[in-house]
Amino acid sequence: MRVDGVLALAMLLAGMAPVLGKSLVIGYYPSWKKQYMDKIDFTKYTHINMAFAIPA
Repeated sequence: MRVDGVLALAMLLAGMAPVLGKSLVIGYYPSWKKQYMDKIDFTKYTHINMAFAIPA
């Protein structure tokens, strides 16, 4: 499932943060909540994961 791959990548990046000497602040944003996107302060995050799905 694609969500598992995204989650694994996020965990890998978060696990690398201490090695790189930087801390990561990862935000998750579902694509179906677009009406609230303008209210998010993106300056607080180093990475944004935007989720989307196309049901079959």
